[in-house]
Amino acid sequence: MVPTVVFLAPQGSGVADRLRHLEQLAQTVGQVHFSHVDDGLPLEQIVAACGDTRAILLGSAAAQIVPLAALLPQLKLVQVFSAGSDWLDVAGLAALGVRVADNNGANAVPVAEHAIALMLSLCRHLDALSASLRNGDWHGDYRQRSDVFHTLAGKRVGIVGLGRIGSRVARRLAAWECERVFFDIRSFDDQYLQTC
Repeated sequence: MVPTVVFLAPQGSGVADRLRHLEQLAQTVGQVHFSHVDDGLPLEQIVAACGDTRAILLGSAAAQIVPLAALLPQLKLVQVFSAGSDWLDVAGLAALGVRVADNNGANAVPVAEHAIALMLSLCRHLDALSASLRNGDWHGDYRQRSDVFHTLAGKRVGIVGLGRIGSRVARRLAAWECERVFFDIRSFDDQYLQTC
């Protein structure tokens, strides 16, 4: 019997596309099947739909994952799409013998780069400049306004979380000559902080 991995997520929200992609991956690997279960269903219906699944891809429903796992004796793994799992009751799942896996920072570099792109967009008012250009009313008067253009150099940038993504943001901002300050719920040794 081919094991089923349940994608537990709300109906809609791109589920069909993601499920289609997962099925394509499953065809290359073989010996696994993916199915979607709507996390908006009552818990009893979710349990019935999950059956004897051994793994759940968690699209949301974090609040009810431990009660659900307690009712799925074959469940061994909860996989989340995020870079971390501190929003999930990992200890509660571990007590049931269920492991938790995240994406291990697979998207950390693109997310860090995107964060910096958004910072630059705000500093340079790129949305207003782009709209002005598209509307055909570009007059070049932005250059005369000192309040429009800002630079990241010399600015203090606060980073919330210094994990896989935050540390990469911090490293990249160092090259932009920014003062970097951060907050994290974890403590880091000096060697780690020197790499950021």
